[in-house]
Amino acid sequence: WCSWNLNNETSIWVDKVRFEATLGLHHSNWFFVRETTFPGDDGLWRCRDRSFDSVAAAVSGGVLFAQSTQAAGEEQAFPEGVAIRIPARSVVVGELHVLNTYGEDLDVEATMHLDTIPDHVVTTRLNGLAFDYLDLQLPPRMQSEFTMECDFSIPNSGPIDFGVHYILPHYHE
Repeated sequence: WCSWNLNNETSIWVDKVRFEATLGLHHSNWFFVRETTFPGDDGLWRCRDRSFDSVAAAVSGGVLFAQSTQAAGEEQAFPEGVAIRIPARSVVVGELHVLNTYGEDLDVEATMHLDTIPDHVVTTRLNGLAFDYLDLQLPPRMQSEFTMECDFSIPNSGPIDFGVHYILPHYHE
């Protein structure tokens, strides 16, 4: 896990995330949280040292970005006026999953760039949403097809109006 303090005294609006990684970074999930949520110095740390939990990070702050499985570089960009709000005094926290299948030691590096827009330009404020299909069972050596339906009207006492701006499935070969 790693983190860096944004040192932002006011909210910032992120409309693009550019990410680059070297071999060995299998995938990563990035959150923003208040600087008091998982307090400590910037840099690398163990999750148990700060009682890190990805659900707690998502709920107490929000999801910023998720790296596709073994992608060396990618960009999450939203349409004009669409952005994620990161509150004042926030820290970016990355949950890093490393995998070395190369037979020699690797130095793993990652770089993230956040592009921002002024608040008066924001027309659509984004929020994270996640789905887990935990009982999915894939039979070996067979072609399979599955669908999932979610009726949001039941827990919300009626239909809700929302659109999807970015999807990142996570899977393994």
